[in-house]
Amino acid sequence: MRNPGYIILAMLAFAVVALTTMKLLQQSNIQADIEVGNSGPQKPQLHANLDWKGIAEVVDGDTIRLDNKLVRLFGIDAPEKSQKCGVGDDITMCGHRSTAVLQKMAGGQIVECVKQSNDQYGRDVAICYSSGVDIGRQMVRTGWALAYRKYSYKYVEDEELAKRALLGVWKGEFKRPAEWRSDRRQ
Repeated sequence: MRNPGYIILAMLAFAVVALTTMKLLQQSNIQADIEVGNSGPQKPQLHANLDWKGIAEVVDGDTIRLDNKLVRLFGIDAPEKSQKCGVGDDITMCGHRSTAVLQKMAGGQIVECVKQSNDQYGRDVAICYSSGVDIGRQMVRTGWALAYRKYSYKYVEDEELAKRALLGVWKGEFKRPAEWRSDRRQ
């Protein structure tokens, strides 16, 4: 008959190997999700659909300029430059903050865009990428832009993540940018 100590030792060794393998598989699945864009930044499909590539100049929180062409980021709506948000004494110029966040993400960097449509002002509307990251999605995920449901539901889940985490404008009170613009027109 075998020594019970060896059996227990073998079972412990097996358990350690099994747990380590499970942890490594879990980590590789997370990395795979990030690489294919299931839970992280998405890589652009760089092929014939690429419409523009250039150094981005940030105009505001949802608009960039590439080689003197204004490009509105598809599916997002960022606070206007003079729009404020917050609670009580903690008021911030959320439009300026939104612009600064986009500047940090894409300003002065090579940006690649795939045109989706034109807006009512004739601007090109596109999904744009900086270093392979969808900058519209990242603006929504940081809470400094909202999913623009009037035109797309592409970033709604990203908005919900930012809202639950109280990121960006979600830290306090604010008006949706479209509502804020509408109030200013009246």
